Amino acid sequence: MTTRPGCFALPSVSFNATLRNVMTITLAVISIIFTILLVGVGLAGLILNGQREFKREFEALRAEVVMLRERMAHLEGLLEGLREAITNRRAA
Repeated sequence: MTTRPGCFALPSVSFNATLRNVMTITLAVISIIFTILLVGVGLAGLILNGQREFKREFEALRAEVVMLRERMAHLEGLLEGLREAITNRRAA
């Protein structure tokens, strides 16, 4: 069995053109991967910054709650004194 000349030949594209196409595709894939990584790093930064801000706000609210508890205890003392004064006045 004989084969015709050029039957199994590669398409008539030069090696340099094929190499250029492979390099272009590789560069595009690397660019996409790099972009995905940068977006991930950016999102991680935003999340961490949000967590820090949340922690600061939480600590400020905690301090405010402590202050309000102290004020409430003072007001409860005054109210208790007023109740005793009213009760003693009625008894007298």
